[in-house]
Amino acid sequence: MELRGDVVEEQLKTAKARLGAVGGAQPKDLVERITSALKAQPDMDSRRALLREADLFRHNDSDTEYEDMAAILAKAVLLTILVLGIVAGLGVLLDRETYFLFGAAGALLSRLTRVLRRKPKASDYGASWSTLILSPAGGALAGWLGVVIAAALSAAPFDILDDAFAKPWDDALSLLGFIIAFVAGFSERLFTRLVGTAETRLAGQLPEEEAEKPS
Repeated sequence: MELRGDVVEEQLKTAKARLGAVGGAQPKDLVERITSALKAQPDMDSRRALLREADLFRHNDSDTEYEDMAAILAKAVLLTILVLGIVAGLGVLLDRETYFLFGAAGALLSRLTRVLRRKPKASDYGASWSTLILSPAGGALAGWLGVVIAAALSAAPFDILDDAFAKPWDDALSLLGFIIAFVAGFSERLFTRLVGTAETRLAGQLPEEEAEKPS
């Protein structure tokens, strides 16, 4: 059953508005052709063909978008498995599994608060959920490493932090260790500062490169 002329015109206007929000040369060309068709004398066959073309483009564009989102989600799951493998290996070799848990809790809470602050959407399937899946695994690793780095920075040859920061590594049930792991997982900025401080001090302990003497 063919659409009536007034229905085709309204749907073309709707398609024009939606295509206008999509970047790229092809949707821009379609918008220009729809504008010309609406201004010209009514040719229902041409308008129906143009409407079908616009609907087909939007359908294909939507499929491509969801395929990209699914690919991002699959990569996030793969990275999560990889990080969990590293976490399991470190836990078996060096223990202190409690710090993994507190780091994961901090990262998950951080990500959840960001998700809750977002504006609601009709479709919530996207990259944000990929990071929500990956965050606990990354936070577990960051929390554990945060305790390790804090303990290292409190000991020789660094001696930057107070000696109290070295105790959590010897006592897996240390309250300070729980706090460091949680905050390191929660705050990427704090973890980056810990790593940056360790990198700076470690570089200072290494011998400076000698300039090459001209022959």
